[in-house]
Amino acid sequence: MNKLRMRQGFTLIELSIVLIIMSVVIGGGLTTFTASIKKNQFDITSARIETIENALLSYSMTNLRIPCPADITKNLGDATYATEGTNCHNIATLPTVQIEGTVPTKELGLSDDYMYDGWGHRFRYAVDPAFTASLTDTTNPPKANPLPINSGGLCVKSPTGITIRDSAATARTTSAIYAIVSQGADGHGSYTYNGTMFNASLSNADTLKNCHCDSSAGVVANDGIYVQKAPTYTSATDQFDDIVAFKEAWQMQSQSFPLLPAPACIYISDHIKTATNRVQKHITNANIWTPNTDPSSGVTASTKMHADSNGNLFVTATTAVAKSTDGGKTWTTIISGLSAANGIFIDESNNLLWLLEGNGLRKYSSSYVLQSTYTNSLISPQGIYADANGNLWITDANNNRLKQYNIAGNSWNTYGSLGTAAGYFNAPSGIYVDAQGNIWIADKGNNRIQRCNSTISSCTTFGGTTTGTGNGEFNQPWDIKGDADGNIYVTDFANTRIQKYSNGTWSIFAMSGSAGIFSQPRAMAISR
Repeated sequence: MNKLRMRQGFTLIELSIVLIIMSVVIGGGLTTFTASIKKNQFDITSARIETIENALLSYSMTNLRIPCPADITKNLGDATYATEGTNCHNIATLPTVQIEGTVPTKELGLSDDYMYDGWGHRFRYAVDPAFTASLTDTTNPPKANPLPINSGGLCVKSPTGITIRDSAATARTTSAIYAIVSQGADGHGSYTYNGTMFNASLSNADTLKNCHCDSSAGVVANDGIYVQKAPTYTSATDQFDDIVAFKEAWQMQSQSFPLLPAPACIYISDHIKTATNRVQKHITNANIWTPNTDPSSGVTASTKMHADSNGNLFVTATTAVAKSTDGGKTWTTIISGLSAANGIFIDESNNLLWLLEGNGLRKYSSSYVLQSTYTNSLISPQGIYADANGNLWITDANNNRLKQYNIAGNSWNTYGSLGTAAGYFNAPSGIYVDAQGNIWIADKGNNRIQRCNSTISSCTTFGGTTTGTGNGEFNQPWDIKGDADGNIYVTDFANTRIQKYSNGTWSIFAMSGSAGIFSQPRAMAISR
C-alpha cells in the first residue's frame, strides 16, 4: 500500500527538484523569447529607417529638395498628422537653425507605420533647412541648396548643417542634411502615439543629447547635434541604445543623381594679381570663377592650401595660418607669429598638420593647440598629403627628396635625391595621393610632374627638365591636387595657368587673363 502511494505522487524533495528543473527550462525559454523579441524590434527599426532613406532619395529626385519634418507632437487623429510642416521650405522665410520633427510619411508616400520605430516610438527627423527650399538661390554662400546641388552649394559648409558625433564626442560630420533618430528600446525622450514625450528617467549624456532633454523630460533648445555610437549599459538609469542614420549632401546627390558628379570647387591662391594675394574659386559643374576677398591680415603670398571635408578652407603663408568657413570670402587667423609656413593638411580626426620651414612638421589639435613637432632633417618642406594607410607624404624641397612618415609607427622613410631620372627630384613642391594610392609630385625644379607608386620604385614623368608651354609641359609647377572623379590639376606657376590631366590627356584648364582669373596661380585646394 505504501509503495502504491509512492507511485501515485511525489515526495517533497522530488517535487522541489521538479520545480527547480521547470524554472530553469522556463527561465531559459523566456530569456530566449525576450531576446528574439528585442532582435525583431531592432530589425523592424533598421528596415524602416532604410525604407525612409530610400523614400527621401526618391522624393529628392522628384522635388529637387528634401521634405520638412512633420510636427512630432500631433495626435493620431489630427488633420496635419504625418504631413510636412510649412516652416522650412519657403526661401523667403528659411530658418537659420536646424528643424526637427518626425517623418512626414504622407509626403514620402509611406504608411503612417513608418513614423514609428520597432518599439512604437516616433522617429525624430531633423533637417538642414538649406536643402528643403525648392527655389534656386544665387547668393554666395548659398542660402538654399536644392538637389541637384546648385552652383557651388557643396563647396561651402551650410551654417545650418547637422552635426553627428561619435562615442568620443568627435564629429563624424558637421554637414549632414538630415538625421533620423530612434530612441531605442528604452524610449527615453521619444514621442508616443498621442504626441507626448516619454520619460524613462535616464541620465546618460548621449541619450539626453539625442532627445534634447534632461532626465525630467524637459525639452531644451535643439542644438543640431546627435550621437551615433554602439549601445552602452552602465546601470538601469545610465544606458544608451539610440539608432541614428544620416546623409551628407554629396551622398544624397550621388545616390539620387548618379549620372551627375558631385560638384567640386577648386580654390587657387592668386599670388600677385593686383598685389592682393587673393584666393579665387572655380565651380567645376558651372565653369564659374569667383574672385574672393583677400586672406586676413598677416596672410600674404600664400604657399599652400587645404580644404577639409566640412567645407572649411585653410591657407598658409609667410607668418600665419588662416581659415575660411565661407569658401574663401572671409578669413580668420588661427595660428600666427610664424616664419615661412608651408604645406598644410587636415587629417580624419581634424588635426591640423603643417610644415614650417626650418622646423619640420607640426601637429595641432582640432582646436589648434600644438601637440607634437617632428623634424627628421627636413629642410624647407613644401607639400604634405596623407594616404589611406596612415602615412604622411612630404616634399622635402631643399633636400630634393620625398619623406614618408608613419604616425602610428613613428617611422620615417626617404625616397629620391637630386636628379632628372624618374624617381629623382629637384625642389619638389606640391604632392597629392589619389584613390589608387599613386603619389603625384609637382617636381618644380625639373619643370615636370611625376606619378609614382607607393614605394616610389616606379615613376612616370610628364613634361621635361626644361620649361615648355604646350599641353603637358610646365614652367615651375607649384601645386597639385585631384578631385573625386580622378582628374588631376596643376598650378603651372610661371606659365600663369592651370593644367588638367584627365583620361590620360593634359589640357589647359584656365589661363591668366581669362575673365581676369589670375596672374600667378600658386597654392590650390579642392573640395566637394
